[in-house]
Amino acid sequence: MGLLGGVPLSAMLMAAFLFFSLIMGLTPQMARPDPHAHDLISRLGFTTVTSAWPFVLVYTFALLCLGLVTARRVIRFRRQDIPFILNHAGLWLLLAAAGLGAADLRRHVVYVREGEVEWRAYNRANEALELPIAVRLK
Repeated sequence: MGLLGGVPLSAMLMAAFLFFSLIMGLTPQMARPDPHAHDLISRLGFTTVTSAWPFVLVYTFALLCLGLVTARRVIRFRRQDIPFILNHAGLWLLLAAAGLGAADLRRHVVYVREGEVEWRAYNRANEALELPIAVRLK
């Protein structure tokens, strides 16, 4: 448990998250990989980072390590550990909820002409969905 809760491993996991975040920010992300794309970025899996196995492994390992560090502080509880426990437990909860909630993502397109109001969005099958808000392009 000492290795999994150590500072060097935490620093490496944060560096890996920074690396993946930079890739996601600098390359357009797609819902599904394009089977006909032959450029280097697509072949390396940079267009679908969140479904790539290296990202999933780093994400899972970070959740495991963060949970173990938090549990260790809870087991050896002292009053001065309360901010640490709340901070790390909150981060664990945020990461776990984000990972589980990513499966609920739905992509839609809204076609809006300049000056008009649109209440509908369309999915890949071109089925309309009424939005709870209106979109107007000025």
